[in-house]
Amino acid sequence: MSDTKYDASILQQYADDLYTQASWVIVRMALIYGLVTFAAFSIFANSNALFRSNVKFTIQPGVLLFAVIGALVGAGVGRTKAFKLKLEAQTLLCQRQIEVNTRTAAKPELTSAATGR
Repeated sequence: MSDTKYDASILQQYADDLYTQASWVIVRMALIYGLVTFAAFSIFANSNALFRSNVKFTIQPGVLLFAVIGALVGAGVGRTKAFKLKLEAQTLLCQRQIEVNTRTAAKPELTSAATGR
């Protein structure tokens, strides 16, 4: 069994992935909330038309208004999730930078200890 070695690039890659997710989560949540709200209010507004065969399904202006409100709520939820993802990425980057700083600071001590000074 081989020893697992530390690789700082994995932390950087994960932080980059978190930032990529954060950039799209706002749009994704706005779309999801908007579409779900649109579907729910469309069904509710046309509930009596669903059970008749001769009435057509129509989109009413109030349904679009609620869909826009749902999209705005989704964008707010997405901003919260994006902030959490960015905060996690910044925590990782801070830990990575601490490791880089302590590794470079420890090198002169290791070399002086090895030479006996």
